[in-house]
Amino acid sequence: MSVLHVKSASLARYIGSHTGIINVTPERGTGRINVGRTPYRMLLTTSRSHNKTLEAINDLRGSLKGWFVVKSYGAERTEDFIVSMTLETFAPLLEAHYRTVVLPRLQKGETN
Repeated sequence: MSVLHVKSASLARYIGSHTGIINVTPERGTGRINVGRTPYRMLLTTSRSHNKTLEAINDLRGSLKGWFVVKSYGAERTEDFIVSMTLETFAPLLEAHYRTVVLPRLQKGETN
């Protein structure tokens, strides 16, 4: 089994188990992760080449618009993978997290 396949499968399991989204699956040999019946898609890069990673990140503005690029190089654990996305993709996710997780805590008087 290739490193890409092992890490893609690990990423898919992590996302599925931590989000509750079902059918999070890696496409064999591509580094692409389909995130169930959602508009989300991910591209995993295991490359240590900064240029290859930048090419994938640049594609977020074009052919991979709306995707997340996930870099695993240098991470010892799946939860340490790094996610890149455009602000257009990130802002709605941050808003949803703020409204459903942070704001209710603030309204209850919690700090941080």
